[in-house]
Amino acid sequence: MTAWHRIEDVLRQRHVPDVLVPGFVDRDEVPVPVFRPQPLVVHVVLDAGVLRLESVGQYDQLAVRLVESVSLGGVEFFETVEEETDDEVAHAS
Repeated sequence: MTAWHRIEDVLRQRHVPDVLVPGFVDRDEVPVPVFRPQPLVVHVVLDAGVLRLESVGQYDQLAVRLVESVSLGGVEFFETVEEETDDEVAHAS
């Protein structure tokens, strides 16, 4: 069975209540804060667990893992936003 077949099985057997796309809230030089999506990682929230879809390599490959919870750990872009800017990292549902 290929990895994609395993993912299909997970999606067929579980309920998907939400899909979360991360990004940041841009408050710089805008009259109203703007959410700027950065879909480097997308979380498919399941009734049990989370399917993490992450752009890897030169952003031309997709890594998919079943994880316990939503996390942006290990994604350099979001770590940089949190450490070097005043922007807030958030998720859009």
